[in-house]
Amino acid sequence: MSWNVKQQVNFYSSEFRPPELAREIRQLIHYGIAGLAFAVVSLIAVLIADLWSEHQLADTRAQVAALNLEIEEVQRHMGPRTLDPQLEKQRTEAQASLLNSQRVLNYLSRQNIEKRISFTPLLRGLEQVAVDNVWLSGVSVFERGQHLQLRGYTDKAAQLSPYVTQLSAQEAYRQRGFRTIDIQQTEQTQQALSFVLDTRSQSAAALSAAGGH
Repeated sequence: MSWNVKQQVNFYSSEFRPPELAREIRQLIHYGIAGLAFAVVSLIAVLIADLWSEHQLADTRAQVAALNLEIEEVQRHMGPRTLDPQLEKQRTEAQASLLNSQRVLNYLSRQNIEKRISFTPLLRGLEQVAVDNVWLSGVSVFERGQHLQLRGYTDKAAQLSPYVTQLSAQEAYRQRGFRTIDIQQTEQTQQALSFVLDTRSQSAAALSAAGGH
């Protein structure tokens, strides 16, 4: 009796199979191929778009050149255009009138501002002063507020002193002094006295009164 030993080899086991790439590497290769294909397609699309844009630009330039030629031809046939002399004269006069109006408006605006700046503090100071038996009947401002004349009535000449004192205490009158003080008896009654207080000299005040200012 003989014994024959038989050995069986399984060639389908994993050690005899060809090596395989890892799953992550295979995915990476697939992504790389897909990205490369997308880049190639994008490049082709860009090239086609550039060619189309250049073609469109060339067509547009040709159309613009043709339009310019047509415009030049029309202008040659029309000849030079001239403005109606009457309309040109009216336009020049209107511009001159507008310029003069603007100058007058600027001047008046400046004058009004100066008057408000000069007169308002003076008049406001008068409102702050009240002395018994002294009544104002008129106020005149000269030289853009540099000089002031007050006219009024009183039944006692002595009351003018406290009136002038209180008025001089106001901020707008601190740098002003009444250089002319004229008191006269009124013709209507022997008791009332009329007075004039003026920051100008007596000669200047008299000259202004003679001139009707």
